[in-house]
Amino acid sequence: MWNDITTNNHWSGEIINNRADGSEITQWMSISRILGKDKQTQHHLAVFSDLTELKKAQKKIEQMAFIDSGTGLYNKTYLEKNIHNLKQAASLILLNINNFSYINTAYGFALGDQLLKQIADTLKSKFGTDNTYRLNSDEFAIVIQEKIDLEAYINHIQGYSYGIQFQVSDVALNISFTYGAAYRKDNLLQSSALALKQAKKSGKNRYHIFDITEESTNESRHKAFIAANNLLHHALENDQIVPFFQGIHDNKTHKIQKFEVLARIKKEGEIISPYYFIEPAKHSGLLPEITKIMIDKSFKIMAHNDFSFSINITEDDLSRFYLNDFIAQKLAEYKIDPTRVIIEILEGVSSTGKKNHIKQLNALKSKGLSLAIDDFGAEYSNFERVLDLEVDFLKIDAKYIKNIDTDPKSFEIVRAISFFLCQKLRYSLYCRVCA
Repeated sequence: MWNDITTNNHWSGEIINNRADGSEITQWMSISRILGKDKQTQHHLAVFSDLTELKKAQKKIEQMAFIDSGTGLYNKTYLEKNIHNLKQAASLILLNINNFSYINTAYGFALGDQLLKQIADTLKSKFGTDNTYRLNSDEFAIVIQEKIDLEAYINHIQGYSYGIQFQVSDVALNISFTYGAAYRKDNLLQSSALALKQAKKSGKNRYHIFDITEESTNESRHKAFIAANNLLHHALENDQIVPFFQGIHDNKTHKIQKFEVLARIKKEGEIISPYYFIEPAKHSGLLPEITKIMIDKSFKIMAHNDFSFSINITEDDLSRFYLNDFIAQKLAEYKIDPTRVIIEILEGVSSTGKKNHIKQLNALKSKGLSLAIDDFGAEYSNFERVLDLEVDFLKIDAKYIKNIDTDPKSFEIVRAISFFLCQKLRYSLYCRVCA
């Protein structure tokens, strides 16, 4: 301060002063040096502004921004701020209360809020105010500014929480947590959140500690998914999704009887399997768009011959309620005999058997289309659903067929499925198992 006054004849800044009664006051002070004719200091002029109320207001704003009003703990914003400023690696443990939504539903939100306050007070007294945070409704965090044995620490918290019973009004409650933890400097909160997600997959009251090797694998998968998603969107925009026709060979006549329509991406001469784009299509809700393309393009090609052919549809297609009208439109547009078309669904779709799905599939059959179940025996093998849907073709899963000539178990399973269905469908007009 004196250096600035001597050099620049002026200084200004924030100071803490004392009132006459000894209490502190925060002020903004500006000091100017007044020189005489001989350029020597004659006086100093100081102007004070009281900042006490402003400081109080700032502190209140900071509390509102960084303190969780329900528990008095620091919030997620403050945790992110502290993590961003880390100069070295730290340990972070996330604690998610098990079944908290049930407690809110059973006892009401008011009791849930009181319980959260008691949990926060317990964590605060045990682990310190500066180390404990509340991130959202049922999730807390503990930060330790050093490397610790995370597994041992979590076991300590588990043992401690088992021995505590919270008394809220006249209700006694025991609580437990699911934990996710990490030790690192960068992406600490993200890594702990990923670990917590993994722990939840294993069940309640479990923990998972972040593993950088595992994260690298997940990151690779994430990048691969993004690339596949981009590939799919590019293919849709540039009309690169095309039907391929796989012949179904009759072992008795040695001729191809019909074809199965399979989706492929044809890009710059490369043929890309659905293995690379079906998963992102499922997650982005684009499976029905692919189905529509397959129906339109295969109908257009098959209009020039008389082969039967099958089209794969998904649960997403049935959930959109467009199939009946769309297929009817394409049958008329390309003058396709509906008896040539086989609608093929996975066993999982048939087993779920939602009423509206069965209704749609039976409506398609009433138009003359046939129905096939693919991969039978891979999942639920719901024989009753075969009757409900009046199935025309049953495609037994390949794992039973590929070794049927050498593996007695495969042979017996296939024979049992065939025999069982023949008994159930013996008097039905649509039984083709033995045809």
